[in-house]
Amino acid sequence: MGSHSETPLDQELALTNALDRLAEEFAGVFDRATVEEALHEAHHRLSSHASVVTYLPVMAEHACRQHLHALAAQRNSVEPVEWSASLTLAKPIELITTADPAQPLAS
Repeated sequence: MGSHSETPLDQELALTNALDRLAEEFAGVFDRATVEEALHEAHHRLSSHASVVTYLPVMAEHACRQHLHALAAQRNSVEPVEWSASLTLAKPIELITTADPAQPLAS
């Protein structure tokens, strides 16, 4: 993913591993540079609003995968993927990005 001074090394490693998984998953559909750019963009969008960064690499990988599947389906490169409601990131991101780490999450 390149060196980003603001990204901790463990997150950088997690993003590199995510890139490897996504590049393999989308081989033949998108080149590695395209996957890397999409992952970087997803991570940037999420991290710009996050107050808790622990799960950012996982969330960025998931958002990137959804984006690449949608883009590939639009190009008719792969079959559209149906995502269950439990995988939708809108609510978890809202909870994670607005939660005060010092306060327990309300149920």
